[in-house]
Amino acid sequence: MCKANPYGPAEFIPKEECIAHVTNQLGTGLRALLKECKGKTLADNKALTRVGRLTRARVDTLQNFYG
Repeated sequence: MCKANPYGPAEFIPKEECIAHVTNQLGTGLRALLKECKGKTLADNKALTRVGRLTRARVDTLQNFYG
């Protein structure tokens, strides 16, 4: 936060996160989840990375949609 108040004490301007940074972190986090859960089964005894579930293509789609 900036200590100098160029617009006066009554005006507060919050810092927005960079959309590109957040989008990149979303994709990185989901890809890491895929790598971590490879070979494991979920509560329904199905893998995380099968048809109709989370795939690399779906991660790319989510990342592009968010951005």
